[in-house]
Amino acid sequence: MSADYLELESTMTKPVTTSDAELLQLIVAGDDQAFTALYRRHQGAVYRFALLMSGSANIAEEVTQEVFLVLILDPNRFDPERGPLLPYLCGVARNHAARPAPVQTVDRLRARPRCAR
Repeated sequence: MSADYLELESTMTKPVTTSDAELLQLIVAGDDQAFTALYRRHQGAVYRFALLMSGSANIAEEVTQEVFLVLILDPNRFDPERGPLLPYLCGVARNHAARPAPVQTVDRLRARPRCAR
């Protein structure tokens, strides 16, 4: 092998894969790039799961957003001692997908009995 090849090989770096737990620690510390990496890693699986649970692309998109919002607002809710992050995220998605759709305000107002005059 030539010295140039060995020098090039020694300067090349292999991609480093950061674990979910490490990314969560970085998110807690306020690292936006860590959240982006975690989102890109798990968004597709969470969306597919939500789509399977709801049968609706619109609901699946909303559920996926809610799942990652939960993660942003309280990343410490996830306990790595209990298992990997993806099943936790799918559990959050299941809970959100199982909720009944909110009734619109106009529908609620129409459904209220009117006062007798």
